[in-house]
Amino acid sequence: MSDSINVPVLGPLFQEAQTYTTLENIERYMESGGQLKALPVQPLYLAFKALSPEQVAGYLPALSQEQRQAMQDLDLWDKDQLDVAHFGHWVQAFAACQDDAVRTEFVKGESFALYLKGAFNIWTFDAEDPQYPDHDNYFLTEDNQLLFEFHENFPYLDEVRGLVRDIYSAMGVENAYAHLFKIVPDTLSEVQEEEYRFKKGRLEDLGFVDYYDSLEYESAFPKMEALLTYLKGKRLRSMTPELPDSARAQALHQSAVNPYRNTLGALAEELAKVKSEKRREFLHFNFIRLVNARLAFNHALKEGQVAIHQAGKKAVGMMLLGMDFLRVRAEDVGGLTDEGVFAHFDFIDLYRIGNTLVQIQQRVLKRALKESGFEELEQQAFLGGLWNELLDSIFEEPVRVPTRD
Repeated sequence: MSDSINVPVLGPLFQEAQTYTTLENIERYMESGGQLKALPVQPLYLAFKALSPEQVAGYLPALSQEQRQAMQDLDLWDKDQLDVAHFGHWVQAFAACQDDAVRTEFVKGESFALYLKGAFNIWTFDAEDPQYPDHDNYFLTEDNQLLFEFHENFPYLDEVRGLVRDIYSAMGVENAYAHLFKIVPDTLSEVQEEEYRFKKGRLEDLGFVDYYDSLEYESAFPKMEALLTYLKGKRLRSMTPELPDSARAQALHQSAVNPYRNTLGALAEELAKVKSEKRREFLHFNFIRLVNARLAFNHALKEGQVAIHQAGKKAVGMMLLGMDFLRVRAEDVGGLTDEGVFAHFDFIDLYRIGNTLVQIQQRVLKRALKESGFEELEQQAFLGGLWNELLDSIFEEPVRVPTRD
C-alpha cells in the first residue's frame, strides 16, 4: 500500500480515486452490483468526457437527475458566459439516448432552453404573413409558429431539430409553444444571470467551485499583517459546518488527485491529530473544493490532463509552505491545540497562506529589480544566465527551484 493511502483523511480519497481511472473500472463496479447514481459527479464527468456522445447516451438513464444536471452545468458555462460549443457534447448524447423519459427531462430543462437561446436566433413566425431570412439557415417548429435561425456552420442541426420535436411530442403543441416562447422575448443576459445563480448553487454542494469564487482563493493578502490578522480571527472563530449528504458522497477522479499523491506526506502528522469524525469529513470535502477551485481557475476540466496536472502542482507547493508557516509562527496566530493545525485551519487556508507568502516575496523582488534598474530585459542580460534562470523560476507559475547538473 502506497504512502499516499496512509495519509489520514486524504488516504481514503486517494484510494477511492483509483476506482475511477477508466470507464472499464466503473463498469466493473456496476457489474459487482454498484449503481452509477451512487458515484460522485467529478469522476463520472471526466470519464464521460473521454467517450463519444453515442457511448455516453447509453449511460444517461443509469444516472440520477442530479448527476445529469450537474454535467450539463459544468459544460454549459465558461465563467459566467454560455459555452455553447462544449455543450454540444451533451446535445448529441441526449439526442442519441433511447430513453424517452431522460430525453424529455433534458428538453424541458432550463439548460437546453438556455443553449437554444445562445445558439439560435428565435423568432415568432406568422404563416399568414411569412417573413423569412435571406438565407437557408433556419427551420420552423412543428406548429409553424417559431423560426430558429442558425449559423451556416452549426454542427448539431439534426440533433436539435429532433430534440425540439420531442418537446412537442412530450408537451403537446400549445404547451410546447408556450415553453419555447418564454425564451423569445427575454434578453440573453437576463436569462443567463438567473440561471447562472441557480447552477452555481447546484454545484456547490457537489464540491465544485465557481470561477469567480476561485479568485478569492488565488488572491493574496496585501501584507503580512493582513495575513496574520485573518489567521488570528480564523483561530478564534473556527467551527466545523454540517455537510449535506451530497457533499459527503463526493470524490475525485484519479487524474485530479495524481499531482497530490505521494507529495502530501508532510501533512500526515497534523492530520492524524484530528480525532473528530465530523472534522475529518469536513476536511475531506474541503480538500475536494480546493482541488476543484484550482481546476476552475485554470479552466482545466475542459482543457484536459496536462492542465489538470499543472493546477495541482501549484496547490501542493502552496499547501506545504502554508503548513510550515503555521508550525513556525503558531504563537503569532494564537497558538495551536493538541489537535494541531487542522483543528482550526483547513486546506484552503494552507493554500492561501502559501500563495500569499510567495506573492509578497515576488513583490519585494520586483520592487528591488525596479529600484536597481534591472527591471528591463536588456538590463537583466547583464546579470548572466544563472541569475536570469533564478529570476525566471521565481516568477513562473508555479514557482520552481532551478536545478543544475
